[in-house]
Amino acid sequence: MSLLETLRARGKSIKADRLARERGVKDLDIILVHFGTLPKSKDWLLEKEKEIREKLDEKRIVLMGEDIEPIRGTVHEDGKITEETIEKILETRDLTINEVILVPEEGAWYIYYTQRCWRDLILGIGIINARDPKLTRRDCGRIILSSRAIYRLLKFLVEGKIEKIYFPEWQRIAHLVEMLRRQTKGELPQGANLGRYSLIIVHKYKDSDVQIKGRWMRVLTGFGFTEIWDFDKFAAEQKIFDSLKSNGDFQFESDLSFAQIIDRLISERAQREETRHQRKVERNECVHQFENIPCQGCSVQCLFQKCQKCTKYRMVKPTLQTLPCNRIFLSANWRADEKSLREFPGKF
Repeated sequence: MSLLETLRARGKSIKADRLARERGVKDLDIILVHFGTLPKSKDWLLEKEKEIREKLDEKRIVLMGEDIEPIRGTVHEDGKITEETIEKILETRDLTINEVILVPEEGAWYIYYTQRCWRDLILGIGIINARDPKLTRRDCGRIILSSRAIYRLLKFLVEGKIEKIYFPEWQRIAHLVEMLRRQTKGELPQGANLGRYSLIIVHKYKDSDVQIKGRWMRVLTGFGFTEIWDFDKFAAEQKIFDSLKSNGDFQFESDLSFAQIIDRLISERAQREETRHQRKVERNECVHQFENIPCQGCSVQCLFQKCQKCTKYRMVKPTLQTLPCNRIFLSANWRADEKSLREFPGKF
């Protein structure tokens, strides 16, 4: 039984079309809770993954490496998962509608979910969890969606799992400016306006039906990520640009084993730490050259000064503990900015 059907059984009013879509979802994601650091827990995780895979094989359920996620947590002496670990899992989901888990306890299954999960699931709203470092970055202190986050939003919109996404226009522009900067520096292939996720779209949906391919192109053109309307032409362009940049050696998540995914997670975490350290060193050694950066994202009209040589920035006005835009994201309070909810792009 899906969460929507559970909510309906408890008296919530659920639209029939939303229930129908949820019944069509056949996705299975498994979380393995480990107790030590990821490198120390690797062998144990691989052993558990093997046991799960063998049981699912008997039921003819195919499990990809990316379908299992390791989470560090704790359990009580009786084997029950702690509330702190459950909260940690819910707080690290990519979208609010995914803040729901099933937990086995004493021979029964218990469902845990957040209030904003059932709110957005019922209404069909897609908003990113802003606390995940894989999904966001900071620009002058403002929370900006990563390419992965935007891809996830668009994927749910294309597949009809949500009706609207929370994606402010100033964020879309800030993202495209960053993509242009990285393409100009040669860090990304030309035209990869969703980073490497432009190529992931091509890879994952190459065998989809015409309708889904058409919906992808409606979304990508509607939000300004490409000017190409034909999926096959878009795919050919991305493959050519990628081969020129990286010799076509990009490895997709769905092609990776669970062991490779663990190794990638360990590497990514170490890389993030090194990047943070390097940026701190650069800021401390930099002879700053500040330039005014106005933000027109909301009525507050914030003004920043940003160094053109490093990542140092300072806020000129107003003086705030937390930016209004960040408060909206961190609390997932899209009702405070409903004008930034976007539907599936119409015909042009």
